[in-house]
Amino acid sequence: MKKFSKAAIFVIIILFLVAYAVLIESHYSLKILDFGPKHTVAGEKFNIQPSGKSALWFKTQGKLTKTIILKYEDLSLDTKVNIDKGLVSAFIPNKLYEKEGIFTLYLFDAKDNNSSNKVTFTVK
Repeated sequence: MKKFSKAAIFVIIILFLVAYAVLIESHYSLKILDFGPKHTVAGEKFNIQPSGKSALWFKTQGKLTKTIILKYEDLSLDTKVNIDKGLVSAFIPNKLYEKEGIFTLYLFDAKDNNSSNKVTFTVK
Protein backbone atom coordinates (compact mmCIF):
# COMPACT_ATOMS: atom_id res chain seq x y z
CA MET A 1 0.00 0.00 0.00
CA LYS A 2 1.29 3.44 -0.97
CA LYS A 3 1.84 5.98 1.79
CA PHE A 4 0.89 9.61 1.32
CA SER A 5 3.08 12.45 2.55
CA LYS A 6 1.77 14.81 5.21
CA ALA A 7 1.57 17.56 2.58
CA ALA A 8 -0.59 15.40 0.29
CA ILE A 9 -2.94 14.53 3.15
CA PHE A 10 -3.12 18.21 4.10
CA VAL A 11 -4.07 19.17 0.51
CA ILE A 12 -6.75 16.45 0.39
CA ILE A 13 -8.25 17.69 3.67
CA ILE A 14 -8.26 21.30 2.45
CA LEU A 15 -9.96 20.31 -0.82
CA PHE A 16 -12.57 18.34 1.08
CA LEU A 17 -13.28 21.28 3.40
CA VAL A 18 -13.61 23.71 0.48
CA ALA A 19 -15.99 21.37 -1.33
CA TYR A 20 -18.03 20.94 1.85
CA ALA A 21 -18.19 24.71 2.41
CA VAL A 22 -19.42 25.26 -1.17
CA LEU A 23 -22.08 22.59 -0.70
CA ILE A 24 -23.27 24.09 2.58
CA GLU A 25 -23.27 27.63 1.15
CA SER A 26 -25.33 26.61 -1.90
CA HIS A 27 -27.85 24.78 0.29
CA TYR A 28 -28.31 27.34 3.04
CA SER A 29 -27.93 30.64 1.20
CA LEU A 30 -30.83 32.11 -0.73
CA LYS A 31 -30.30 33.18 -4.32
CA ILE A 32 -32.63 34.83 -6.83
CA LEU A 33 -32.18 32.92 -10.10
CA ASP A 34 -34.78 34.80 -12.12
CA PHE A 35 -37.67 37.20 -11.59
CA GLY A 36 -40.26 39.05 -13.54
CA PRO A 37 -41.30 41.26 -14.90
CA LYS A 38 -37.97 43.05 -14.92
CA HIS A 39 -39.42 46.41 -15.96
CA THR A 40 -42.66 48.31 -16.37
CA VAL A 41 -43.94 51.70 -17.51
CA ALA A 42 -44.46 54.34 -14.83
CA GLY A 43 -48.03 54.36 -13.57
CA GLU A 44 -49.13 51.27 -15.53
CA LYS A 45 -50.11 48.08 -13.73
CA PHE A 46 -48.13 44.94 -14.59
CA ASN A 47 -48.51 41.19 -14.08
CA ILE A 48 -52.02 41.94 -12.83
CA GLN A 49 -53.40 39.42 -10.35
CA PRO A 50 -57.08 38.46 -9.83
CA SER A 51 -57.17 40.97 -6.97
CA GLY A 52 -56.28 43.72 -9.46
CA LYS A 53 -52.87 44.27 -7.84
CA SER A 54 -49.53 44.23 -9.64
CA ALA A 55 -47.08 41.52 -8.61
CA LEU A 56 -43.51 40.34 -9.07
CA TRP A 57 -42.40 36.68 -9.02
CA PHE A 58 -39.01 35.21 -8.10
CA LYS A 59 -37.46 31.83 -8.88
CA THR A 60 -35.04 30.96 -6.10
CA GLN A 61 -32.34 28.50 -5.13
CA GLY A 62 -31.24 27.57 -1.64
CA LYS A 63 -32.86 27.91 1.75
CA LEU A 64 -36.44 29.11 1.35
CA THR A 65 -38.68 29.57 4.39
CA LYS A 66 -42.12 31.01 5.10
CA THR A 67 -40.41 33.96 6.82
CA ILE A 68 -39.05 35.36 3.53
CA ILE A 69 -40.01 38.96 2.75
CA LEU A 70 -39.47 40.88 -0.49
CA LYS A 71 -37.55 44.09 0.13
CA TYR A 72 -38.18 46.86 -2.41
CA GLU A 73 -35.56 49.52 -1.66
CA ASP A 74 -35.59 48.19 1.93
CA LEU A 75 -39.39 48.50 2.18
CA SER A 76 -40.99 45.18 3.27
CA LEU A 77 -43.82 44.02 1.00
CA ASP A 78 -46.69 41.52 1.27
CA THR A 79 -44.92 38.30 0.21
CA LYS A 80 -46.10 34.77 -0.58
CA VAL A 81 -43.70 31.79 -0.54
CA ASN A 82 -44.10 28.43 -2.30
CA ILE A 83 -41.31 26.36 -0.75
CA ASP A 84 -42.00 23.23 -2.85
CA LYS A 85 -41.58 25.10 -6.15
CA GLY A 86 -38.89 27.52 -4.99
CA LEU A 87 -41.09 30.49 -5.87
CA VAL A 88 -41.73 33.78 -4.13
CA SER A 89 -44.26 36.42 -5.19
CA ALA A 90 -45.20 39.80 -3.85
CA PHE A 91 -47.81 42.44 -4.48
CA ILE A 92 -46.35 45.81 -5.48
CA PRO A 93 -48.27 48.88 -4.29
CA ASN A 94 -49.12 51.40 -7.04
CA LYS A 95 -47.10 54.18 -5.38
CA LEU A 96 -43.89 52.18 -5.88
CA TYR A 97 -44.08 52.32 -9.68
CA GLU A 98 -45.65 55.73 -10.20
CA LYS A 99 -42.28 57.35 -11.00
CA GLU A 100 -39.39 56.29 -13.21
CA GLY A 101 -36.31 54.78 -11.64
CA ILE A 102 -34.20 51.71 -11.05
CA PHE A 103 -35.11 49.99 -7.81
CA THR A 104 -33.20 47.39 -5.81
CA LEU A 105 -35.01 44.20 -4.84
CA TYR A 106 -33.88 41.35 -2.62
CA LEU A 107 -35.34 38.63 -0.45
CA PHE A 108 -34.85 38.81 3.29
CA ASP A 109 -35.38 36.02 5.80
CA ALA A 110 -36.78 37.69 8.90
CA LYS A 111 -36.12 34.59 11.02
CA ASP A 112 -32.37 34.20 10.47
CA ASN A 113 -31.59 37.72 9.22
CA ASN A 114 -30.11 36.56 5.88
CA SER A 115 -30.52 38.27 2.51
CA SER A 116 -30.41 37.05 -1.07
CA ASN A 117 -28.49 38.59 -3.92
CA LYS A 118 -29.87 41.89 -5.18
CA VAL A 119 -31.61 42.46 -8.53
CA THR A 120 -33.01 45.61 -10.11
CA PHE A 121 -36.51 46.48 -11.27
CA THR A 122 -36.78 49.32 -13.80
CA VAL A 123 -39.72 51.70 -14.09
CA LYS A 124 -39.53 53.62 -17.38
